[in-house]
Amino acid sequence: MIIESLTSGIPTLFVKADGPMRAGLTFRVGIADETLPLRGITHLVEHLALFQHGAADHHYNGSTDATATHFHMQGTEEQVVRFLNGVCASLRDLPMWRLTAEKEILATEAVTRNSSGSLGEVLAVERHGAATFGLGGYPEWGLPAIAGDDVRDWVRTWFNRDNVILWIAGAGVPSGLELELPEGQRRPLPPAVQVLPATPAYVNVGMNAVAAQALVPRGPAARVYAEVLERTLFGQMRQDAALSYTVATAYETWGGGDASVVAVADTLVKNQRVAVDQFVTTLNAMSVGVGQADVDGAVARLSDALAEAERSAKWLPRLAVDVLCGHPVTDLSVQREALAAVTAAQVTEIAGRAWRTLLVAVPHGHLMERAGFEETPQFSRFAVLGTRHRSYYPDASLVIADDGVTVESRGGPRTVLFDACSGVLAWPDGGRHLVGRDGIQVRIEPTLYVAGVKAVAALDARLPTGLTIAMPTRAADEIPTVRRLTVWRIRARRLGAAARRGLQRLRQAWWNRGAYLNYAVPAVLVVLLGLCVAAFVNEPSILFGVWAVMLSAVLWIRRTTLGRW
Repeated sequence: MIIESLTSGIPTLFVKADGPMRAGLTFRVGIADETLPLRGITHLVEHLALFQHGAADHHYNGSTDATATHFHMQGTEEQVVRFLNGVCASLRDLPMWRLTAEKEILATEAVTRNSSGSLGEVLAVERHGAATFGLGGYPEWGLPAIAGDDVRDWVRTWFNRDNVILWIAGAGVPSGLELELPEGQRRPLPPAVQVLPATPAYVNVGMNAVAAQALVPRGPAARVYAEVLERTLFGQMRQDAALSYTVATAYETWGGGDASVVAVADTLVKNQRVAVDQFVTTLNAMSVGVGQADVDGAVARLSDALAEAERSAKWLPRLAVDVLCGHPVTDLSVQREALAAVTAAQVTEIAGRAWRTLLVAVPHGHLMERAGFEETPQFSRFAVLGTRHRSYYPDASLVIADDGVTVESRGGPRTVLFDACSGVLAWPDGGRHLVGRDGIQVRIEPTLYVAGVKAVAALDARLPTGLTIAMPTRAADEIPTVRRLTVWRIRARRLGAAARRGLQRLRQAWWNRGAYLNYAVPAVLVVLLGLCVAAFVNEPSILFGVWAVMLSAVLWIRRTTLGRW
């Protein structure tokens, strides 16, 4: 049974539980609230707030997800009080002298986290772009340039007593909790804007796996759908066809009205095509119908999981997020009753909604158009009109305008408008990398353009303030260059291509406009007639007159047929 109360003026969720006390503070701020130039600032605040606890004897930790930051621990009542009061004291006065050291720690953590990659993050970027719920798929680029004032402003805005929930599982609410935090306001969720023009859609990735993400209305039927989907995929792709080793699904809610269902199945290179077909076929079949026996089995397993969550209090942080986002408090007994009432028809309806919002990641080389999927946009639908800068490479150019920038290539244009730009990576050597909110990226290396330094200067003069992300100095071998011999080869190919285009236009004009009749035939007649006259007449003046008459005849024919001399 959940008891709602106030502790030191902070809303509190309490559930009676045996064993060591488990408690935490959950703030309504996460990665989705950041911007690309400040990417990583919430994670940095979490590390700074926990620094003073060091290697404590009790178990404690912190985490940052899309919409919330959690500080939690397990121990005695005295340890809980000391930990929670200490977190609040740190947030009031963060150890800024640790700023540089914690940035290094986060950079090391990012290397480990990014080495394995995440299909879920790839799908989030393709669906939401470089803003809100897509930001989790981008590196913490903002960390190196984040200053102490940025951190203090972030804490004042988000880490206050009106934007936090205290949750406790134990014998009772311990005494001595002060939880001194400044006043503030409750922050709403950021909008979950989608950049996909249509669904179902697919994207090619460089992994030996297939994954899918769908957005469905949150609730017990959606949780059952995720469970049935995992069991069905496991049975068909691992047990029956031996196409996969790991098959998993995840049901996630971030406090809004929708839930995200992600399914992943790995496979070997030689089995990729069959695995993709089986994966998509399973999703499609569930949208047509789900059996009641599958639903009953999923409900039983989820009920057991809720019982385990009740014993460990692992569900309280997520409940705290829901409360922060305005959802009513629901006890686990109520959730079990809602699960038991789920029918096969409800799960089938959720499966149909999932199919209509589906985004699938498949290995490179697999096309899904014939299955009714549309590829996610890899190029822009338009290019800006402005100053064109030639590249050393053929069929490539850079266009800089007052409202944006375009890089044109054989595949198509990539355009980022300045008023729809999430951030610009800027290297001291002049390299620039623009990221649009729709996920389209434009890379500009001045060494690859004929007047690259001037182009970058023109770009920097037009960029709005607050978008630049200062990047560290690159080593010489990290800067792309064009060798002198390569430059001459490229120029020769470009000159040859221009000559071929000119000859083609001349040939088209010659034949399309009847030039062979207007010029070639009269010219041949003039030459033949002139030769005949020259054979019988030796007087130069007469021969010159004949040639003049013939030339006049040619000009007269051109005037009458083309309408001009």
